[in-house]
Amino acid sequence: MIKQLLHLLIILISTNIFYAQSASDYFPSETGYEWYYNVTPLDSAGNPVEELEYAKVDSFAAVGDYFSKTSNLIITKTGPHFIIDTVSFFDTLFTSFGNDSVYLYISPLSIDTTGLVDSTGIELDTLYEDIFELAESLKGWYNTFNFDSAVDDDYQVFQLDTTITFDSTELPLRFQIEGLRNPDETITTEYGTFDCKKFTLNAGIYYLVEIFPGVILPIEIVEIPNYFWIAEDIWIVKEFRPTVTSLTIEGLDLPVITVPGQITERINKPTSVNNERTIAENYYLKQNYPNPFNPSTNIEYRIEKSGFVKLEIYDALGRLVVSLQNGIQNAGNYIVNFNAKNHNLTSGIYLYRLQIERRSEVRKMILIK
Repeated sequence: MIKQLLHLLIILISTNIFYAQSASDYFPSETGYEWYYNVTPLDSAGNPVEELEYAKVDSFAAVGDYFSKTSNLIITKTGPHFIIDTVSFFDTLFTSFGNDSVYLYISPLSIDTTGLVDSTGIELDTLYEDIFELAESLKGWYNTFNFDSAVDDDYQVFQLDTTITFDSTELPLRFQIEGLRNPDETITTEYGTFDCKKFTLNAGIYYLVEIFPGVILPIEIVEIPNYFWIAEDIWIVKEFRPTVTSLTIEGLDLPVITVPGQITERINKPTSVNNERTIAENYYLKQNYPNPFNPSTNIEYRIEKSGFVKLEIYDALGRLVVSLQNGIQNAGNYIVNFNAKNHNLTSGIYLYRLQIERRSEVRKMILIK
């Protein structure tokens, strides 16, 4: 049970903080601006896992009075690159600007544990009641990026000392986030080369030990740094969170937990193409026919030279339904039949993806039953 508790505490300290973006001269002035990012997860050793890369899109939706501050509303979504434009925005972020600071609104965790139990049969909504109370107490505006601070000076975003009761044991803990203004850096991504302000936000959980009356020593359980590069009129160009592992504390039965890192970089917006999607010269993927279909449809494509070819079907959430082709094919025209009846699919939008060597294209099709 202690492992689930520590996992949830780490989620609390990390996921709600690392969404901020920068001071007003650095934020785009017009609503409708969109940010496209590539997110690369890191493994337990800190190595990039390119096969798990996905897209993240933020959109500057509105300016208004939110939570008693004039602030920017950002809507956001994530998903596989090849279907990101079909994914709906599902989360909201709020930022507000002072003279030299960026404020981020932190809201409680939206995790519904009602009826869930852990491996010992204890209901999680009861087990983690203290944590959700803690999340509620954290709700509010926080100064996340302080442009007025000197280079290499740190500043406190927030600090909260509290006690979490777990299995009749009281754990005195400190939740803390500190900011640091780093030296400016010039970085290059697919989107371009930018002169950036760099910040570090370091989120930590600490076990509190009273070594003398009134003297508290915080002992690190986990610290999670997150690095941000922010360019004028562009906003966040890059984020980097390294993989970190929690520490053991003598006398406490705390499990060692590894928190995988990730690299988020600004990329160009995918370009739309005409009705016959060109993968490369004389390579193309046609619209399926019939479309809409029930229960079967044909997918036609042409390849100009032999090579490794994949043809896969996905649902609207990017989950693989079936691989129709996965191997070497000679140059020529191909027609592949797909029968939804064989896969117990419901009515809706599906996607088919043709990959030839390193190039790929995606089209939508509609199943109506």
